[in-house]
Amino acid sequence: MKKTFTSEEVLQEGQKLAQILQNLPEVVYFKQCEKKLRNHKEATRLISEIKQLQKEIVNLGHLGKNKACKQKEDELYACQQKLNAIPLVAMFFQAQEEINELFQNISWLLTQAIHDEIKLQALQK
Repeated sequence: MKKTFTSEEVLQEGQKLAQILQNLPEVVYFKQCEKKLRNHKEATRLISEIKQLQKEIVNLGHLGKNKACKQKEDELYACQQKLNAIPLVAMFFQAQEEINELFQNISWLLTQAIHDEIKLQALQK
């Protein structure tokens, strides 16, 4: 007979899994890239500028100021290009993509295992 678990026990096991995931080389590398990026003055300046430009674009769009909006969009594009030219930014995005893919695969595996077990139980009834 299979052991049943309470929701609390499952959450505790989930916490254990989270700790394991925190120590995966991909996650450790991502955190290192993130820390370096936060300390990169030019990157943080550009990120702040991009956020400000995005707000201005939204506001100008709401006001119907299309010409000013287009000008800000051009400035935004130039800032994004400068940001993307920083090698550390490319490393960060690559690391982020890798851990997102890893977490999606883990989520898919868990979902499949649960669905397979449900199907198996339904067939046995």
